[in-house]
Amino acid sequence: MEWNPSPGELASTSIEPPPKIPAREVTVRSLALDDSQRGQKRAALDRYSSQLAISPAFLNAFVRTNELFFELTPQVVGSVVAHFPWAVPNRSVEPTRHARAGSTKREDVRAR
Repeated sequence: MEWNPSPGELASTSIEPPPKIPAREVTVRSLALDDSQRGQKRAALDRYSSQLAISPAFLNAFVRTNELFFELTPQVVGSVVAHFPWAVPNRSVEPTRHARAGSTKREDVRAR
């Protein structure tokens, strides 16, 4: 069974956080979006016509009545940084000699 909701169907509903988020480690915040903000988001997504042609349901699912933000505890942030050091602003990362392109393995990158 394939589900291809129209952009209008989803745009009138809110997006809910995943059900298995550990409440002690993550606080979920929801910001309401007005019609203008949803229109701007729709216009931005419409610029990705090649991706929309392939997976419209997935991309259309991002235009909702709200936007979710996740606040992480310092422990969770530290875990993410340990696995993805290049995600930290103002921190250069140098691939190791044997690093593979796109690898997420800690041993494949070395923070400077």
